[in-house]
This record gives sequence, C-alpha cells and structure tokens, in this order.
Amino acid sequence: MTAAHPHPEVAPPAAPPRPAGWRDRLRTRRATRRGVTVQGTIVLGRGVRFAVGPGARIVLGAGCALGDGCRLQAGPGATVVVGAGTRLGDRCVLSAHERVTLGTGCLLADEVVLTDADRRFDDPERPCASRAWSPRR
Repeated sequence: MTAAHPHPEVAPPAAPPRPAGWRDRLRTRRATRRGVTVQGTIVLGRGVRFAVGPGARIVLGAGCALGDGCRLQAGPGATVVVGAGTRLGDRCVLSAHERVTLGTGCLLADEVVLTDADRRFDDPERPCASRAWSPRR
C-alpha cells in the first residue's frame, strides 16, 4: 500500500530556501544612519532596501529575517515596525504613509505588498483608475 500525497494539486517548492550566510548580516551602523533601528540580531537577504523619509523610522525587532529583495519604505513622519521573530519572504514590500506594524512571529510569503494607503472616494463621478492615493485615516 502506498501513501498518497495529501494535496496532489499542490506542487512542492522548486527549491528549498537557501541557508543564511555571511551576506545576510546587517551593518547596524550604516542602517541606523538611515533611520533604521535594529533591536537585536537580524538576518537580511541580498538586495534589501530601506527608503526612509524625513522624520520617518523603521524598527526591526530581534530575530526578524527579511528575504532577498525586500523593500521597507517609510514616507515623511511615517513608521514601519517589524516585530521580533517575524519572517518576510523574498521581494516583500512594506510601505507606510503613516504607520505599518507587523507583530511578533508573523510570516509573510514571497512578493507580499503591505501598505496603509487607500484610494480616495470623495468624488463618485471620477473613474476609479484616475483617483489619487491618500494615507489611511
């Protein structure tokens, strides 16, 4: 008797995730000059980018891991907080106009975009595609 795959419609991943290596370490001095606060040891994948506006800040909790190509963006006066032990998959984007917070131990898959902006609906006569983005209130 052979055991069948529990979910035959779901394909296994193409390749296992790569182990953390020497390229994955954050240079805290360089990051803190940009408005990034690191609260312990973290893992950064290749090509992680931080965009921090004037008066904005990004806080990375102890033990968090950001996958390859992740981008964390904080507009002027905004805050992005990544909780302790949180894992972000490859190419995730966290973008804040006011505040985006991920709690402790969260897990985001590859290519997830998380933002606090929303469309304005003050003029119902205008088509949706032409409406401007505004911060969530």
